Amino acid sequence: MICPVHLRAAERPDAEALVSGSERLTWAQLDERVTALAGALANDGVAGGDCIALKSFNSIGLAVHVLALARLGARAALLNARLTELEIAAQLDRLRPRRLIEEPFAQPGSRPGPTTIHPSAGAVLFTSGTTGVAKAAMLRFRAFEAAALASRARLETGPDSRWLCSLPLFHIGGLAMLWRCVHDGSTLVLGDASALAAERITHASFVATTLQRLLEQGVPSLPHLRAVLCGGGPAPAPLVDAARAAGLPVRLTYGLTEACSQVTTQTEPRGHDAGLPLDGVQLRLGREGELEVRGPALFTCYLLDERATAAARGDGWLKTGDFGALDPQGRLTVLGRRNDLLISGGENVYPAEIEAALLQHPTVRDAGVLALDDARWGQVPLALVVPKDGALDELALREWCRSRLAAFKVPARIREVAALPRNALGKLDRRALAALGAQR
Repeated sequence: MICPVHLRAAERPDAEALVSGSERLTWAQLDERVTALAGALANDGVAGGDCIALKSFNSIGLAVHVLALARLGARAALLNARLTELEIAAQLDRLRPRRLIEEPFAQPGSRPGPTTIHPSAGAVLFTSGTTGVAKAAMLRFRAFEAAALASRARLETGPDSRWLCSLPLFHIGGLAMLWRCVHDGSTLVLGDASALAAERITHASFVATTLQRLLEQGVPSLPHLRAVLCGGGPAPAPLVDAARAAGLPVRLTYGLTEACSQVTTQTEPRGHDAGLPLDGVQLRLGREGELEVRGPALFTCYLLDERATAAARGDGWLKTGDFGALDPQGRLTVLGRRNDLLISGGENVYPAEIEAALLQHPTVRDAGVLALDDARWGQVPLALVVPKDGALDELALREWCRSRLAAFKVPARIREVAALPRNALGKLDRRALAALGAQR
């Protein structure tokens, strides 16, 4: 099929497509860059089915690479640029990519590349299960297309829309926004909340932390703003109410990587539920109230992990691991997030990963990590540690973690305990661990 970027260039060549700081690209200019880069990558031997790892923070160059790789049918594996070298190395070992491109910028080839989307086009994003073991979710172009069309119907977006992308493209919220704008012909502005007024933003997607920071700084007059999606974790009701009172049209949403971001979204800024399922999305409560999703926007598989893929969607329904309730109208209220998962500033943090780092320290006998409520970040990691000998050195342990983990995973507090609750199989009793943390 014809690449939607190429279609937008034919329909609205002079309309703005991408904005990042002082750099602005029209649809014609974006199409030219994507075509040239696809040619350059093809000259270098990149072909359909290849895995190309991209490590970068948001930039026009990163967006152009994602779009160019789609034309060649390569899998763009977007790596979290906030991770440490050790964490990136572990992900690369899993992916075995043909190439790693860091801080990408577009270079023209000797011949133009294709203007069609290759059938095998897709992206790979890392997610994690409740055990903390990273999984690489494969998402096809068709899934992003279905997600974009469903989002357009719910939010009533179109060519006149201007999306603020403050979320990183290596997260599903940011990447889905890129494809959403490509399909709508709308403008994607890569920036932070300070661009809301200057760029006449009509739609934005924030995590609770960004919303809180915006309120603290003061909300300017934003006559163009139509909707602010808030997801990426639980948003405190008082924060949502305060944002709406300040004039921000906050619409709560629920989604996940394996469903190309949005599963449910409110039809209007009201209440504290996560809204109704998008068109084409089916949502039901499975065993013990676990949320299960079915629809055309679901991921294809976890790369090199058939067992995890079968467990997640073996019967066609995605087992999210999240728990919730549906009201008589079908609106969703999320009750729990993937068992022991905590979300800090929109970032998924899995206790098992932090525990593994702590247990590598020579002075640590045992370690357990749980969520500590935080006014700014929503949640931060709290570590309960049993030392081998002597007193606990909290500063040394935090530095140890900082050298091995991304900053948002480093425990905000570390407390010494005599013992941790474990069951007969030697596994941490998470409920008892939370109770122990609360007692102290």
